[in-house]
Amino acid sequence: AWAVLCPFCWTLCNLFDQFLARDYFAARTTSFIAMTGLSSLVLLTAFAVCYPAALRLEPRTAALLLAGSLIYVAAMYPYMAALQRDDVSTVVPVFQTAPLFVFVLSALWLGEPVERAVLGPATVIMLAAAAITWDKRQG
Repeated sequence: AWAVLCPFCWTLCNLFDQFLARDYFAARTTSFIAMTGLSSLVLLTAFAVCYPAALRLEPRTAALLLAGSLIYVAAMYPYMAALQRDDVSTVVPVFQTAPLFVFVLSALWLGEPVERAVLGPATVIMLAAAAITWDKRQG
Protein backbone atom coordinates (compact mmCIF):
# COMPACT_ATOMS: atom_id res chain seq x y z
CA ALA A 1 0.00 0.00 0.00
CA TRP A 2 2.87 2.39 0.75
CA ALA A 3 4.32 1.83 -2.72
CA VAL A 4 1.24 3.43 -4.27
CA LEU A 5 1.40 6.48 -2.03
CA CYS A 6 4.53 8.01 -3.59
CA PRO A 7 3.28 8.09 -7.21
CA PHE A 8 -0.11 9.26 -5.99
CA CYS A 9 1.41 12.20 -4.10
CA TRP A 10 3.70 12.99 -7.04
CA THR A 11 0.67 13.03 -9.36
CA LEU A 12 -1.12 15.42 -7.00
CA CYS A 13 1.92 17.70 -7.04
CA ASN A 14 1.96 17.68 -10.85
CA LEU A 15 -1.73 18.54 -11.01
CA PHE A 16 -1.22 21.30 -8.44
CA ASP A 17 1.73 22.65 -10.47
CA GLN A 18 -0.41 22.75 -13.59
CA PHE A 19 -3.24 24.50 -11.73
CA LEU A 20 -0.85 27.16 -10.41
CA ALA A 21 1.01 27.52 -13.71
CA ARG A 22 -2.18 28.07 -15.71
CA ASP A 23 -4.39 29.98 -13.31
CA TYR A 24 -2.09 32.07 -11.12
CA PHE A 25 1.18 32.38 -13.01
CA ALA A 26 0.09 32.35 -16.65
CA ALA A 27 2.81 33.91 -18.84
CA ARG A 28 5.02 34.41 -15.75
CA THR A 29 7.01 31.19 -15.48
CA THR A 30 9.93 32.88 -13.75
CA SER A 31 7.62 34.22 -11.02
CA PHE A 32 6.30 30.74 -10.37
CA ILE A 33 9.80 29.31 -10.06
CA ALA A 34 10.82 32.20 -7.78
CA MET A 35 7.83 31.55 -5.51
CA THR A 36 8.77 27.88 -5.33
CA GLY A 37 12.30 28.83 -4.32
CA LEU A 38 11.06 31.21 -1.66
CA SER A 39 8.84 28.52 -0.18
CA SER A 40 11.91 26.27 -0.04
CA LEU A 41 13.69 28.92 2.01
CA VAL A 42 10.95 28.65 4.63
CA LEU A 43 11.57 24.90 4.85
CA LEU A 44 15.32 25.45 4.97
CA THR A 45 14.91 27.86 7.87
CA ALA A 46 12.79 25.36 9.79
CA PHE A 47 15.37 22.67 9.06
CA ALA A 48 18.19 24.92 10.24
CA VAL A 49 16.39 25.58 13.52
CA CYS A 50 15.62 21.90 14.17
CA TYR A 51 18.93 20.42 12.98
CA PRO A 52 21.64 23.11 12.59
CA ALA A 53 24.53 20.63 12.33
CA ALA A 54 23.30 19.55 8.90
CA LEU A 55 24.04 22.99 7.46
CA ARG A 56 27.72 23.00 8.44
CA LEU A 57 29.17 22.27 5.01
CA GLU A 58 32.59 22.58 3.47
CA PRO A 59 32.74 25.38 0.87
CA ARG A 60 33.25 22.89 -1.98
CA THR A 61 30.20 20.88 -0.93
CA ALA A 62 28.11 24.04 -0.60
CA ALA A 63 29.22 25.18 -4.08
CA LEU A 64 28.28 21.81 -5.59
CA LEU A 65 24.87 21.94 -3.91
CA LEU A 66 24.31 25.45 -5.23
CA ALA A 67 25.36 24.43 -8.75
CA GLY A 68 23.02 21.43 -8.62
CA SER A 69 20.11 23.57 -7.51
CA LEU A 70 20.76 26.07 -10.31
CA ILE A 71 20.73 23.23 -12.85
CA TYR A 72 17.46 22.00 -11.34
CA VAL A 73 15.91 25.47 -11.69
CA ALA A 74 17.10 25.60 -15.29
CA ALA A 75 15.32 22.28 -15.88
CA MET A 76 12.14 23.46 -14.19
CA TYR A 77 11.72 26.47 -16.49
CA PRO A 78 10.79 24.47 -19.62
CA TYR A 79 8.72 22.08 -17.48
CA MET A 80 6.60 24.89 -16.05
CA ALA A 81 6.34 26.59 -19.45
CA ALA A 82 5.10 23.29 -20.91
CA LEU A 83 2.53 22.93 -18.12
CA GLN A 84 1.16 26.35 -19.05
CA ARG A 85 0.67 25.27 -22.66
CA ASP A 86 -0.21 21.58 -22.50
CA ASP A 87 -1.89 19.02 -20.29
CA VAL A 88 -0.05 17.40 -17.38
CA SER A 89 -0.69 13.93 -18.85
CA THR A 90 1.42 14.92 -21.86
CA VAL A 91 4.14 16.93 -20.12
CA VAL A 92 5.04 14.56 -17.29
CA PRO A 93 5.87 11.46 -19.39
CA VAL A 94 8.24 13.54 -21.49
CA PHE A 95 9.79 15.04 -18.36
CA GLN A 96 10.35 11.52 -17.04
CA THR A 97 12.68 10.77 -19.95
CA ALA A 98 15.38 12.79 -18.13
CA PRO A 99 17.26 9.62 -17.04
CA LEU A 100 17.63 8.69 -20.71
CA PHE A 101 19.36 11.98 -21.39
CA VAL A 102 21.69 11.28 -18.48
CA PHE A 103 22.36 7.88 -20.03
CA VAL A 104 23.20 9.37 -23.43
CA LEU A 105 25.26 12.27 -22.08
CA SER A 106 27.25 10.00 -19.76
CA ALA A 107 28.00 7.69 -22.69
CA LEU A 108 29.11 10.62 -24.87
CA TRP A 109 31.09 12.72 -22.40
CA LEU A 110 32.09 10.40 -19.61
CA GLY A 111 32.80 7.34 -21.70
CA GLU A 112 30.36 5.11 -19.84
CA PRO A 113 29.97 1.74 -21.55
CA VAL A 114 26.66 1.20 -23.35
CA GLU A 115 25.31 -2.33 -23.28
CA ARG A 116 23.17 -3.56 -26.16
CA ALA A 117 20.52 -4.84 -23.76
CA VAL A 118 19.83 -1.24 -22.69
CA LEU A 119 19.47 0.25 -26.17
CA GLY A 120 16.16 -1.45 -26.99
CA PRO A 121 14.25 -0.34 -23.88
CA ALA A 122 15.74 3.17 -24.14
CA THR A 123 14.53 3.42 -27.74
CA VAL A 124 11.05 2.21 -26.77
CA ILE A 125 10.82 4.83 -24.00
CA MET A 126 11.87 7.64 -26.35
CA LEU A 127 9.41 6.52 -29.04
CA ALA A 128 6.62 6.32 -26.46
CA ALA A 129 7.38 9.84 -25.25
CA ALA A 130 7.35 11.09 -28.84
CA ALA A 131 4.03 9.32 -29.50
CA ILE A 132 2.45 10.89 -26.42
CA THR A 133 3.44 14.39 -27.49
CA TRP A 134 2.53 14.00 -31.14
CA ASP A 135 -0.51 16.12 -31.90
CA LYS A 136 -2.55 14.32 -34.55
CA ARG A 137 -4.43 17.52 -35.44
CA GLN A 138 -1.25 19.25 -36.57
CA GLY A 139 0.23 16.27 -38.43
